[in-house]
Amino acid sequence: MYVAIYILIVSLVIFTSYRMPSIVFGFMLCTFSLEQWLQSKDVFFLIHGSLINVSSGVLVLIGLIFYQINRNGEVKFYPPMARLVIALYVYASVSVLWSPVTDISVSNLQHYMPYIFLYVLLAPLLINNEEDAYEAFKFLIIFGGILALLLLLFTEWGYRRIVMAAEMVDLRANPLAIADMAGYVLFASILLNFKKEYKFWRFLKWLIVIICLGVAVKTGSRGQFILMILLSIFFLPISRPINHIKRLVPLVFAGIVIAGGSYWAMKEYTSDYTAKEGARWEVDRMGDDLSGRFDAAINLISEWYSSPSHLLFGLGSSESYDESIAGFY
Repeated sequence: MYVAIYILIVSLVIFTSYRMPSIVFGFMLCTFSLEQWLQSKDVFFLIHGSLINVSSGVLVLIGLIFYQINRNGEVKFYPPMARLVIALYVYASVSVLWSPVTDISVSNLQHYMPYIFLYVLLAPLLINNEEDAYEAFKFLIIFGGILALLLLLFTEWGYRRIVMAAEMVDLRANPLAIADMAGYVLFASILLNFKKEYKFWRFLKWLIVIICLGVAVKTGSRGQFILMILLSIFFLPISRPINHIKRLVPLVFAGIVIAGGSYWAMKEYTSDYTAKEGARWEVDRMGDDLSGRFDAAINLISEWYSSPSHLLFGLGSSESYDESIAGFY
């Protein structure tokens, strides 16, 4: 059944992307969450773990082909900012040569290279103007909102992870990927200015915002949850300039929804994390974990500052995995 659902989803994306190739970009931002949801429902997706990633890559290629067809073969070049991002990724890749943890660095590079190629080099080519971005984020809100609802209310959860359809020794669920998607959907919902023909979504989006806040708390992703709130408060006034008293009302309403949704999410889902399992949402525990992150960051910066060669060339990829610095990402 779920194989058929996935085939239907992919078919709909292909069909819709013929006229609006940029929607594939929105779909890409949901890939990892969709993968975990399907793996919680059907063993087929556990056995064929790379299927969804590969098919998402194929969808990007199809979207680019459709873009060329619709634009009569027009070739898009990377803008200066994109070229700078690509240059940084190239430099980070080269830096494995002087990383003190070469084995870990090379392993990480090999693992993430297909994703870097797809997300950094190919997928951004689908967004060429404001209209492309609008269609991509509109699709992200609709599809991502539905997926977030399914993950929150119609999926079995364990401690910080979805319960898979079967236990697989070499498979690890990634709650951060789900929280990331919830953040993408939340920001798109709050900041996107819907056109007049989509007035209905201007109201429905606030329900999606609340659902996304619930998903972030459900995953136990404290950093994502806090940043979802802070960045929304920071960017919302920028996206809706207050040049008239009437514009203040929507901002106040948005603030009430975000605050109320956050309170509901905390009250509803933090109880899933008992003291036995770590009490992730207790203030003392969050303070201790934050302090540990700061200590690791200070160690990393101190190591960088300790040598002229480090200052000039950087520490090297995955340096933080060195046990003498942090031992983790």
